[in-house]
Amino acid sequence: MNTLALCVVAKDRAELDNWMATHDLSAVDELVAVNNAGGRYGGYGHVCQRALDGTNSFIFGICHADTKFIGSALEVFRDVAAVGNVTGMVGRMPDGEYRWSKSGMTHSPTCLDGCAVFFRRDSGLRFDWQRFDGFHCVGEDVALAARARGIPLVIPHCDAEHTSTSNFPPGGDHSVGHAPWLKDYYRYVALLRAKYPQLQFHVS
Repeated sequence: MNTLALCVVAKDRAELDNWMATHDLSAVDELVAVNNAGGRYGGYGHVCQRALDGTNSFIFGICHADTKFIGSALEVFRDVAAVGNVTGMVGRMPDGEYRWSKSGMTHSPTCLDGCAVFFRRDSGLRFDWQRFDGFHCVGEDVALAARARGIPLVIPHCDAEHTSTSNFPPGGDHSVGHAPWLKDYYRYVALLRAKYPQLQFHVS
């Protein structure tokens, strides 16, 4: 049976309460909802790994609390993962184009965004929480680990969205001076590139 365990990680209580109040969780068999204000329970990967270790459902998913799953979206992610894919709501293609779940079924993105990632428990995928010990690149690492092992990446067609689609400043300025959090982000991207030198991929 395609059971689903979902770990939702929020930056504060209000964000978590809003996520809980606006979702139909009938597709979720096990829910781990975490208010990780100030990183008090560790980095994103550490929180997700503890949730993976503490649940039993066939499919395991992670998401930020600034995501939205509408209608049957959670069932779609669950079922696409159940047939052996790693799946998420947004990724980037070999040419760098972003592809979203709302735009139709997409096969073979180079990477998935960590805002939402789903995979089979028996895939053996784990969270590299010691290397990716903060907020960034946790789901991306899982997606690239899947690719390195020949597990397909798929963005399914469903009604799901990352409500804060970008934290970059207006005009697409990705410089550290305009968005200080980017210095930390780029450090983790460098770790991804060092870990997967054999893979070509695009991240945010």
